[in-house]
Amino acid sequence: MRTFQLPFFAFLMMATLLLLGCENEPLDIGLEDGLPDLELGTISFKIDGKYMEFDAAAMYTDLKGNLNDEPEEGLKGWQITAFDENETIRLGIQLFPADLKKGNFDLENEEEMYVVQYISEVNEESHQSDIYISFSGEVEITDLNTDSKKINGKFNAKASLLIGEEEVLEITEGKINNVQYLEAGDFFN
Repeated sequence: MRTFQLPFFAFLMMATLLLLGCENEPLDIGLEDGLPDLELGTISFKIDGKYMEFDAAAMYTDLKGNLNDEPEEGLKGWQITAFDENETIRLGIQLFPADLKKGNFDLENEEEMYVVQYISEVNEESHQSDIYISFSGEVEITDLNTDSKKINGKFNAKASLLIGEEEVLEITEGKINNVQYLEAGDFFN
């Protein structure tokens, strides 16, 4: 089983950027006017047979960093995030590298960062959430409209706890429903 500490923290960084940006406070990363209003789509899925549906937003990133004066290919891909009514992140789909087009992504591919992360509800007693990271499954972007900037897709995954026991949960019937996305361009050049 592989570890996902770096992809998970990259996911949190991208999700924080996407969800906490404010129109009245421009971000200092090339979005001088702040983030636009998004029409939120939804992500729905079943966890071990229990249906869940959350609001969702996405970001397509095409970063061409040149941090050490060496030409670099860049980091292109998707960060799709589902969050509950308290704006707590509940599910993230991270697909790096990926082009801005439809496609299938095998979550067992250890050479790429194709990951589904699920964060459970906060436990009343411990005041903590469990974080599950996929080790198998598939994500498919089935429809991509670059005019309206909306995506649709489907996914399924088997995921295990990031820390702790070897508990496995199954995510089935996952649907990405009219989720609007932002395009984050070349911030480093």
